[in-house]
Amino acid sequence: MRTRVFSLLIATALTSGFFSAILTSASPTASAASAASAASAASTPSAPELPELLLRHRDAMGGADRIAAIQSLHARIHLSMLVLEGTIESVSHAPDKTWTKIETNVIGYTEGSNGITRWKLDQNGQVTTRDDDRRLTAPAPVLPDFQYLFPNDEIRVTDTGSETIDGTAYRVLEIDAPGYNLPRKKYLHPDTLLIMRETGEEDGITVMMVYDDYRLIDGIPMAGTIIQYAQVPGMPPTTLTLESATFNEPLAVSVFSPPETIEKDAVFPPEHTVTVPMMIHGDHTLIDVGINGEGPFRFILDSGAAATIIDRSLADQLNLERVEGMHVMGIGGAEAIDKVTVRELAVGGLRIDTIDMFCMDMTEIVRMLGMDESFKGIVGYDVFARAVMRLDYAEQTLMLTDPDHFTYDGPGIPVTGEIINNLIYVEGTLDGEVKGKIRIDTGAAGGLHLHAGYLKKMGVLDRYQGNVELEMYGAGGKHAIRLVHVKTLTMGGIDIREPMSTIMAGGDGDDAGGILSTAEAMGTAGTEVLSRFIIWFDYPRSRLIMEPTERVGIARRMNRAGMFLTENAEGQVFVSMVLKGSAADDAGFREGDRIVRMEKLR
Repeated sequence: MRTRVFSLLIATALTSGFFSAILTSASPTASAASAASAASAASTPSAPELPELLLRHRDAMGGADRIAAIQSLHARIHLSMLVLEGTIESVSHAPDKTWTKIETNVIGYTEGSNGITRWKLDQNGQVTTRDDDRRLTAPAPVLPDFQYLFPNDEIRVTDTGSETIDGTAYRVLEIDAPGYNLPRKKYLHPDTLLIMRETGEEDGITVMMVYDDYRLIDGIPMAGTIIQYAQVPGMPPTTLTLESATFNEPLAVSVFSPPETIEKDAVFPPEHTVTVPMMIHGDHTLIDVGINGEGPFRFILDSGAAATIIDRSLADQLNLERVEGMHVMGIGGAEAIDKVTVRELAVGGLRIDTIDMFCMDMTEIVRMLGMDESFKGIVGYDVFARAVMRLDYAEQTLMLTDPDHFTYDGPGIPVTGEIINNLIYVEGTLDGEVKGKIRIDTGAAGGLHLHAGYLKKMGVLDRYQGNVELEMYGAGGKHAIRLVHVKTLTMGGIDIREPMSTIMAGGDGDDAGGILSTAEAMGTAGTEVLSRFIIWFDYPRSRLIMEPTERVGIARRMNRAGMFLTENAEGQVFVSMVLKGSAADDAGFREGDRIVRMEKLR
């Protein structure tokens, strides 16, 4: 029963920085004797080198021979989180193949790994792939969830003694393995030595599981109920209930590979390219979209939104049927939203047919950003995944090109990235020394938002502390941040001088900063960084293309009034950020205010 990432993926499916036949096989099983022998050969050089506690725990889990005889597991699990109800179907095959299908009242997707490539097929038919960073060089021939029971040089298991929680003195095993940001801890019942709790980290978010209601299936104890807690403000726990589990069903290994043919639902005009205006409001980029032939409606263009979101009032105006039961995660935590199905989404001459969106009440976001009621939603991953998108902040234009007809021969620098939970990341370096992933987020105001959890993991958190505090707004509310000093951010070999940089106030790597305290990525690059380039988003090829402009080498600093000013192509000046308690704040300036006249200072 694979439980580590189910609810986490549900929760992060909409992460927003602005505020995630009959199957056959030639040899489906192996005999207990041969499999156990192979497992022994693939484990550590000699059993005495394994912790005694691990050996006793392995016996409690059914014993080495019985575990090694299991070559496949097919499980069905009921998922429940507030009003979100659904079913998880999970298949795994020894030693490293997984397949999971999640279907709920508001979201459904399939993901898997063939041991080399991890992939995801989203509910709107888009496929993303990435290298499987959990890959083992020499895995034991047992199910992926049982690999820790047969450790080798790559999987390190340590008996860390006892830890008392709620009056129970659990025995604790700590496991470190490829793909783990931090070691996992398994808390074993002192008498049964079965896992009762587990803590770890998935995609930079701390997760705790509580196991209960064990039952024997072919001699293997499996938890009937698991409650999973993601350490994110406002995120409710998820309950996973085992409905059925079957071992050693015949399987075709092809089921674990990425789908090869996906029907296209995006229609471009004959010239294969569409160009539309971008409007700049403070540090936010807006475009006009059409919905079901009506509009235009103004949406934020947000590569940090893993789905497209529509304001609830507009959904009701367009008579879109709302289905309840999802959560969006932003810098302020989680917020309940609904799902709607749109017949057609249009961006200029680009048409996307029958797409699921999510809707929420955006009244508070509109107020916080100083926007008017014309703001009606957020364009996210759904459009980025279907077009190569060129953002020219100076000219305020967005060009969308059919990926099948796109070639690039300009002066820009291609930067290979990764699509993780529908968001794009590239490698970056802080001050020529600290390396890590940078989330690219056109919907994030400001410049570089450092992630406290990652900096803590790298042992450099103390270098990036500030004492000037202000507030950041986003989905789920607002959060206090501090200004910090970064000399250079390097991406694609390009040095960006003194980007306006922040870190969550009070963030020490735990849950203090929500998604911006993650240990998965080093930071999030927002509009102040991205607008120094003409930037191409090429999601189909998992890359960015960065064309530097004259603004790359210009440091941006806050003036003594305590606010940032932004000028658009028409020469209009807007307030893009106001420092709380500053002279500008006291004078009543707010983000989004337009400066119509500046008088000479005396």
